[in-house]
Amino acid sequence: MSKTSLAQLFLEEFDTVEAGGDWIVVYDFIGKKPNPKFWKNLTRMKNTSTVRTIQYSVLSARQLRDARAAASLAEHYGAETLTYRVLSVQGG
Repeated sequence: MSKTSLAQLFLEEFDTVEAGGDWIVVYDFIGKKPNPKFWKNLTRMKNTSTVRTIQYSVLSARQLRDARAAASLAEHYGAETLTYRVLSVQGG
């Protein structure tokens, strides 16, 4: 019997009822390095959800559930996070 990863636990914690749009999660481990387990769980999350890395410490998600799970994962390992809903502007 395999142990459920933290990534999967956080993904299962949130409703799949979606608010439309894309989401950005910004995180920062202020004054410390992230635990290596954070990176392993983030990779698992990216492999099983809509979470993608835009750049170091910035993630995108196509579902609110995935953005909330990613933010919760980072906070679990001691990061400060902000989550934003993306408003797409045409012709700007």
